[in-house]
Amino acid sequence: MNAKIIYKNYDQQVQEYMCNVINCLEEDYGKIPESWRVSLDLIADNYSLYLQAKKDIDENGLMTIDKYGRPFRNPCYSVLNSAQLQLKDLLKSFALTPMSKSKMKGFENNNIDEDEYLEDLGYE
Repeated sequence: MNAKIIYKNYDQQVQEYMCNVINCLEEDYGKIPESWRVSLDLIADNYSLYLQAKKDIDENGLMTIDKYGRPFRNPCYSVLNSAQLQLKDLLKSFALTPMSKSKMKGFENNNIDEDEYLEDLGYE
């Protein structure tokens, strides 16, 4: 899988991140099944949304003023928060976070109960 080609319509930071994700998955699993493509696209989409929302908040601040002079929270804050949560869950499902990776290694070494692991991932 070539992230630079697949994610060519995304900005450079997303392309580089997806290259890293794909490289990690190829190291861990050898070959990436085509069935994972939708989930990988969701990682790219959510990371792109996160970066765009963060940029807007950095430029315009967390609080903005409406046309009547009243402060309100930047609408990008909810986009940022939602993208973070989705990204975190997607990365956990691929064991791409330090905690999920350590649990996966423990599971492979029979140190973790399968039901407990799936429950921690949210697959109760």
